[in-house]
Amino acid sequence: MLGEGSRDLAMQALCYAKLKDFAAADSLLQKATTIDPNYHWHWGNILEMQGDREGAIFHYEWIISRDNSPITSYYLNSKSRLRDLKDPNVTLYKKIRFLQKKERGF
Repeated sequence: MLGEGSRDLAMQALCYAKLKDFAAADSLLQKATTIDPNYHWHWGNILEMQGDREGAIFHYEWIISRDNSPITSYYLNSKSRLRDLKDPNVTLYKKIRFLQKKERGF
């Protein structure tokens, strides 16, 4: 059984998202982001899976506004994704894109 660490919560959210139980996924990611704010990236991904472009944008902007280190993968990917989402024809994510904490860019 998974514990209550942020990664465990995010992994559980992924499982629920794959089952299309987005309410459970959102609830788990709300908990995960209180432990590790970087999981706003994953919450944005799940909102895209639900077709909620504006909700996803909120979470990506949250990361950019609070990340003091613009070389992190979360910052760089959020900034890139925001640029993509300005195009109304861009395809929304269909699954969560997990990022490695050691990743330093694209």
